[in-house]
Amino acid sequence: MNPGLLAAGLAVDRETNAAVGDVAAGTDRMAKNAALMTDSALLLGKNSSSVAAAAEEALTNAQTVAKASSQLSASIAEIASQANSSRKLTLEAVTASTHAQSTIANLSEAAGKVGAVTNLISEIASQTNLLALPRVAFRPKPWLRRVAALRHIVDRGVCKRNNLA
Repeated sequence: MNPGLLAAGLAVDRETNAAVGDVAAGTDRMAKNAALMTDSALLLGKNSSSVAAAAEEALTNAQTVAKASSQLSASIAEIASQANSSRKLTLEAVTASTHAQSTIANLSEAAGKVGAVTNLISEIASQTNLLALPRVAFRPKPWLRRVAALRHIVDRGVCKRNNLA
């Protein structure tokens, strides 16, 4: 895994959890305040009719705040769920990125080996000039077995040189 991406993902997760905790604490305080307002409104209703009208309005407001607090709590829970999903996706992306980097490194190494083999073949071809011979020259002739034997020796040398044997 890429340590930078993992650290960033963990930091996002930590900050999100802290923000969700702060909002949840505020929601609880709002719900407690709404309950206190409801109690106060009922007490005032018993004392006078003019205060009763005001208390009824305060009660309605408190109920509205309580409903809003409930909806806010549900929203906070949804945000927390989405933050967890984002964290999981980030970790999966980090894992996939690490795997891709490993695959690219392996392909690069293999390409280097292929290049080394190609260079060796070019060196041998320029020294022996076997690759420049026309096809007509490869008709069955007594010296053809010597060329095949030489090619076999060269192939073994290429394999040993590049650890392909």
